[in-house]
Amino acid sequence: MRFRPTYRNIWGISFPIILAGISETIVDITDTVFLAHYGITELAAIGVADAIYGLALFITLGLVDGIQIIIGRRAGQEQPIEIGHVFNQGLYLLTVAAVILIAPQTWSEAYATADYQERYGKPLAPVLEKARGLVEAGKGDTLMDPVDFIYCEQTRATAAAFVSYYTPDSNMDTPSLITDIKPPVLVIAGSEDTAIKGLPEKVEPLADGKHVQLMVIDGADHFFRDLYSEDIADAVAELLADD
Repeated sequence: MRFRPTYRNIWGISFPIILAGISETIVDITDTVFLAHYGITELAAIGVADAIYGLALFITLGLVDGIQIIIGRRAGQEQPIEIGHVFNQGLYLLTVAAVILIAPQTWSEAYATADYQERYGKPLAPVLEKARGLVEAGKGDTLMDPVDFIYCEQTRATAAAFVSYYTPDSNMDTPSLITDIKPPVLVIAGSEDTAIKGLPEKVEPLADGKHVQLMVIDGADHFFRDLYSEDIADAVAELLADD
């Protein structure tokens, strides 16, 4: 049965897409409302987190859109077998894209301690111990005000948030998790990245050129501004072509 482009049919396809867009907006509004009750720092953090989350989705969303277009074309041509082929190939590409790591996070207890001392002129240990005491007493939602937290001097943060960020956790260090990833991994780093320091040095011992590949873009900072983003696109295209 061929698709008839009537107003009713077009509306039937568009309406779920509209609902999906509205639901995403509702989620964003809900996050903002709830975080506003905690403080300005927490509200600002969601903006940064959302930007990082969006960056991580660019590749996969682009692939999904392309897959949908091709599947729609094959459906219009009444080729159900080809739809299955496109879906399988697209699923594989998405799996590969999921392990393209662009300036992924690194973490070490020694660096966090030294950075806190250098940034704020005071040791981290006493503040962390105080926060842990509040959490163990069931008062993790207590605001520590003022407190030096992440990049904010004399701000406010809950004890639970402080403990969560500064307590040693190997899962916060991406290079230590790479060997557990089964699909091929491409790690892209900038030579002038001052936000994620020491990333190439941590990944280089793991890079065997097959399962784990490391690409350091000379001159690029943490955000890969200007033409450096094109270098990322070329690297991703080459990886997908090889696989």
